[in-house]
Amino acid sequence: MWFVVQTPIGKEKEAKDFLLEHVKGVKEVYITPSRKTHYDNQYGRRVETVAPLMSGYIFANIKWTGEGHAESPSPKNAKGEQSLIIRQMEKCLDKGGYFRYQVKVRDLATGEYSTCLHTSLLCHLLSSDPAHDTLGQIIRQAKVSDATMEAFRVFQEQSVSTSALLRVETERYADMVKEHDVVQIIRGPFAGKQGVIKRCEDKSTKNKDRRFFIALGNDLTISISGIHQNDVMIVHEAITGKSSEQVSLWRDIDTVIGDLQFHGHADDAPKTLRRLIRDYNREPSTKRVGHGNDSRRLKQARLEDHAERLSKQEVLSRICPSARDPFRALCEYFQKEANSSESVLAEYIPDAPVRPFLTPAWRQTETDEKGYTLLEHKNFKEYIVRKDLSSYFLPSGIGIMHPSPFIQEDFQYFAHVVVVKDRRKVKVIAPCGGFYEQYAILSPLEIVALNETLEKRQYPKFLQLLQETRVEDSLLRFEKVKGIGGFSLEVGDDEYAMVQRLIEIVAPAMVEIWQGTRLQQWRQLLQRYVLLHKVPIADLPSVIIPNDTIDRIFQEKDENGYPDLLKITSLLSGIEEQFRDHLQKDHPDEAVTLFLQACQGLSTHYVKDEHYNFIPSEGYLPDKLCSKMFAALQAQPLPDSLQDYLRRGIEELQASNCWKYFHLPSCLRDTVALR
Repeated sequence: MWFVVQTPIGKEKEAKDFLLEHVKGVKEVYITPSRKTHYDNQYGRRVETVAPLMSGYIFANIKWTGEGHAESPSPKNAKGEQSLIIRQMEKCLDKGGYFRYQVKVRDLATGEYSTCLHTSLLCHLLSSDPAHDTLGQIIRQAKVSDATMEAFRVFQEQSVSTSALLRVETERYADMVKEHDVVQIIRGPFAGKQGVIKRCEDKSTKNKDRRFFIALGNDLTISISGIHQNDVMIVHEAITGKSSEQVSLWRDIDTVIGDLQFHGHADDAPKTLRRLIRDYNREPSTKRVGHGNDSRRLKQARLEDHAERLSKQEVLSRICPSARDPFRALCEYFQKEANSSESVLAEYIPDAPVRPFLTPAWRQTETDEKGYTLLEHKNFKEYIVRKDLSSYFLPSGIGIMHPSPFIQEDFQYFAHVVVVKDRRKVKVIAPCGGFYEQYAILSPLEIVALNETLEKRQYPKFLQLLQETRVEDSLLRFEKVKGIGGFSLEVGDDEYAMVQRLIEIVAPAMVEIWQGTRLQQWRQLLQRYVLLHKVPIADLPSVIIPNDTIDRIFQEKDENGYPDLLKITSLLSGIEEQFRDHLQKDHPDEAVTLFLQACQGLSTHYVKDEHYNFIPSEGYLPDKLCSKMFAALQAQPLPDSLQDYLRRGIEELQASNCWKYFHLPSCLRDTVALR
């Protein structure tokens, strides 16, 4: 295991010698290559000297020595070996992460030697707050993965003489990945390395520079310049920022439209959704009385609030419970003054005849045991096929280093394919919506230029789709049929077989454009009209998915201004029932997600809203609920990836600020079985 060690500037070599000689388990110490630098001495003269590229930092590779243990851990048990290394390091560290070492001292009177422990001030593990962090926190912060360390050393060998390419950054990598897409280099000397590309301004030259940011430990980020000549692909998208909010909005729109289509609105779901949003956001018809005493005005205000709640509940009753959270998010978005006009509503929710070609499958059950279902429209029928796209997002040919754990549900999608009659022929179409419309308005010369760009910037799969290639006895076309634009094939004898064939042809090209960073205009069109991509759960800095319903109910107050315990109790009862239903239907992934959401909501509001004053009154027993859910999960034969996901979620809960004060549920204090 590699760790970042901080030293005084100029003392890197002394610290290296100390670690190799005195610290147990240190097998290698890496100092960044030296480069020439200049500084002004005490006499004001410019002096040239030699210093490491990263002054004040060295990297120590520490192995488990096995002392005090009869047997060494199996090489297959990497986690077990890591825990032993951490336990070994804790014995060698003092407060603040400084290294302790043994010194033999001779008593001049007796001539005997004794062993004393000393603390070295020469170096310590990198830490954001050494005065308050525990040793466990300091060790975790300073840890560097072997893959990251390998990438870092490869770069050093490539650019020893160009010190301007490397820079230590003040931003935390964990914060950067929330606001920027994480990319992976697929060609060149750094192929397979993951990080964030961000355009920065050089303060000295005022020039813009694209830099590649990678993490070395939790609190140290370095950036590399000159990475623009290497091709990159997006691994997962940002989860905050304007771009991410837009994609989330399109996902919510698609989720609610999909629900409406399966409940009697196959052909008018967009129109129905616009009407429901207007009804939900409509102001109460009654007007408040502006005169009279305070009690009269208060009574009138309560009546109006009650009428408004009844009106909203009536609208929500027309929507499936699983789609109510995204529907509320849409209503909140279109209630804002800048988005409340009818034109904005129609722009975001147009009267599209069919949903995008690929939509996320997380927490949706639209297909039967065959893997697909049929939705009958007025003029065509729609196949909705469950499809695993992991092989397209993670092609083996370029050595993708997908983070652990790998969760298969991250890449489960629904493909929407239309079957329609065109004159005497029957065709299957992969709908592309506005993506096709933008292509259709290009002139012949612009199409030639686009093809040349696709070839130059290496989009071979999509370029091949546009060439009208022959598939079996049919010709693949990019055309509009009966108002639906997209890639089409003529149907032969087996209709569903042709649907599957079309998915296999089109889906890899769509993923190729989404993962590319060189055709931003087409990528944005694809994100909205073709592939509603979701962030893989396993890749998120936070693995716990926010639950707006839990947060909203915990924040509601009763008439006395206290937490509304009746609603909270009802919420907890509903969570338990929903959790049990997930397990009965063999959906353990959804049960784990709900469990983590419930624990996060309970622990956060336990401290923030001082809920400890109300436990265990009115049946508010969070410890009992969460312990019961945890025991039920432990009784399930969870797959390894889901077990890892549950472990990561619990570690996130324990690392949160509110967890320091929240002592419930007791089940989370005992996580040995998960390790």
